[in-house]
Amino acid sequence: MDNSSTFNWTTKNLDVDHFRNGDIISEAKTDEEWELAGLNRTPAWCYYKNDSKYGLVSGKMYNFFAVCDERCLAPDGYHIATDNEWLELIRSVGVDACDKLRSKNGWGLRKGTDIIGFSALPSGFRESDGSFSVIINTSYFWSATEKVGNSNNFAWYYVLSSFHDNVNRGYNIKSHGYSVRCFMD
Repeated sequence: MDNSSTFNWTTKNLDVDHFRNGDIISEAKTDEEWELAGLNRTPAWCYYKNDSKYGLVSGKMYNFFAVCDERCLAPDGYHIATDNEWLELIRSVGVDACDKLRSKNGWGLRKGTDIIGFSALPSGFRESDGSFSVIINTSYFWSATEKVGNSNNFAWYYVLSSFHDNVNRGYNIKSHGYSVRCFMD
């Protein structure tokens, strides 16, 4: 296993409420605020279940409009990990990547080995209608890459789960709320 690229990743989910230039990102505290941000294609963040206690462990969830905003969501010296960077991480970790990226704690009965220090914890996700799902056994992460196709409404994401050995890749509408990991410039 080649760990050289894995040390360029942050070991915690992003937890900022402003862009790199200092502009504030709106917190969507209600289902209606979250849904409206998606419909208007405006950046927004939230805590799981709108409860800041979850932020202590899981950081914030962002819609893709915050992820791709030109004001830069990532801190100086970093950028939001791209689809290619996620694919390279999974390739370099190899077989049972999900198990190797999950932290040793926080996953219930099926803990990870966290052999490279990625330290992923379950963080769940937020649907475009504002509802929340599955913090107990999954983490959803945006990549910074839009899905190329007939519309510009979708972006790539990655799922770590206590139910699977492999990291799953998919695409979804940009108004969902997922966690974010950063990669060093």
